[in-house]
Amino acid sequence: MSHVRQQIRDAVVDAVTLLDTTHRNVFRTRVYPIDRESLPGICVYTSSESIEPNTIGGLKSVSAYLRTLSVSIEAYAKASTNLDNTLDGIAVEIETAMAQDSTLNGLVEDVVLTSTEIDIMGGDSEQPVGVLRLSYDIIYRTTLADPSAAL
Repeated sequence: MSHVRQQIRDAVVDAVTLLDTTHRNVFRTRVYPIDRESLPGICVYTSSESIEPNTIGGLKSVSAYLRTLSVSIEAYAKASTNLDNTLDGIAVEIETAMAQDSTLNGLVEDVVLTSTEIDIMGGDSEQPVGVLRLSYDIIYRTTLADPSAAL
């Protein structure tokens, strides 16, 4: 069975697939091959996770972990005079999709949007690409013995 982190990434990908603007252009990686045919597109990846012992009633006996996973959803679009509007439109679609199920089908306790960043990448391409990054904290629990099962 896969780690709950992978299950969460997969659930986020499912949530943001088939949006009006990006359609099926959703990738499960931080390494996004920016080819023109895949734009606009979305990239989903995890960057870090904080883990705390989950104690009951202040007892030091730990049987579970409380985890906060940082998930990034990056949207890419061709730069144009309407780039900011395009990226904001994609943000509306992503935020709406993520808010539809704050437990990701019962896998997590909560999904919290923590920040938004917007940038332009020049790269080697003939036309710059706009990037929107939505960062989420996803809170979930696992047992010590089985990180592939969410509590």
